[in-house]
Amino acid sequence: MSRPPGRKPGSRGIHAVEDSALVLPQSIALDTSFIVKALVESEAGHASCTAFVDRIRELGVTVVTSELVLSSLPHLSIPLGDVAGPAAVLMIDYGLASYDAVHAVSAVAAGAEAIVTTDTGFALLPTRMLAIYTDRSRVTACCAKRPA
Repeated sequence: MSRPPGRKPGSRGIHAVEDSALVLPQSIALDTSFIVKALVESEAGHASCTAFVDRIRELGVTVVTSELVLSSLPHLSIPLGDVAGPAAVLMIDYGLASYDAVHAVSAVAAGAEAIVTTDTGFALLPTRMLAIYTDRSRVTACCAKRPA
């Protein structure tokens, strides 16, 4: 069934970090792919990732990470032992890579509503689990992977 003309398709919970009108949740998880781009100046997308980190800081959004990630932002760190079993389930049920599964389960365990990433693999998760904040160049690929 085709969509009605003039109507935008649903976002499927995928959002561009460059969108200045984007309303951020109270709690958001950071994936290592995003953190690397934010910290390493030579990385493509560094400026937009750094700007998004600044926005998170300015708005006082709670940052969530697994023990795999250390950040200069105040954050909640979820112990690996607490998420190992559920991470294995996400790997099996949704085809996530091991580190991605740990980050996703850590985010959910801490009550984060979204994850910030430059990795399209998180789009394999259902929308109800986590919204995805990524750079504009990956939004279409994420939407294509995300289950309807």
